[in-house]
This record gives sequence, C-alpha cells and structure tokens, in this order.
Amino acid sequence: MSEIVYQSEYLTTEYDAGKSLFYTTWSPKTNHLENEGYREEVLHYTKLVEKFQPELFLNDARLFEVPIVPETQQWISENSVPIIHKYILKYAIVIPQEFIAQLSIDQTTDEAERVITEKSIIKQFTSILEAKIWLGVLGS
Repeated sequence: MSEIVYQSEYLTTEYDAGKSLFYTTWSPKTNHLENEGYREEVLHYTKLVEKFQPELFLNDARLFEVPIVPETQQWISENSVPIIHKYILKYAIVIPQEFIAQLSIDQTTDEAERVITEKSIIKQFTSILEAKIWLGVLGS
C-alpha cells in the first residue's frame, strides 16, 4: 500500500514499500514552475529515494509542462541521477503530450542515460498502464 511521502503544488510523491515502488505525479501547475523550482522538486524526490531506497520508479509526467533548459538537464545528471541510480533498477516515465515538455523530458532522459550503467533501466511510455506492466506493478 502506498503512502504520500511528499506533496507540493507541483509534485506528489508516494512510496509503496511492499512493491519497492516510488511514484511521482506532476501537477498541471508546473506550467508556472521555473527551472530553479523544478530543481528543488527534483532534490526533494532524490532525497526521498535515498531515504527509502526503492527499486522501481514511476514518474507520471503526463501533465508536466516545464521546458527543462540544458543547464538543468546537466544539473540533474550530476546531482540526482547518480543517487537515484544507486537504488533504482527500473525507471519508467510517462511522457507529457505537450511537445516542448516532451522534448525536454527526452533530452533529460538522454543526458541521464549518459551517466548511468546497465544496472538501471530508463524507459519512456505514453500510458500509465504500459509503464506499470513494464515495472511489474500492475494493480497498484
């Protein structure tokens, strides 16, 4: 059973210890989120990954609308990805429909994949159902 471990106007983070699943959901209010605020949200969930040490991560970014600038993409690769990579075996991201946000997510994922090794797997999806099937947590 999952419990909310962090919530802001932009992001809700849940953890399901039984499934070793970390689940983030971005709100439509991200259209007002600046890159510095986005970095703060990433730091929040990075610290929680370090605390709970889940093996699976489902990032629901369907409503995400922040264009992530290249400097922030690199910052994520340096400050979040190495920590998350210690614990996460499978990272599923459900991509946004908005083109610029989707492009930003693609570029951020590409940057993250340059940092990690084969231990951690990142995969993008267009639906929550597909992501849950791939993670092996359907029904959660």
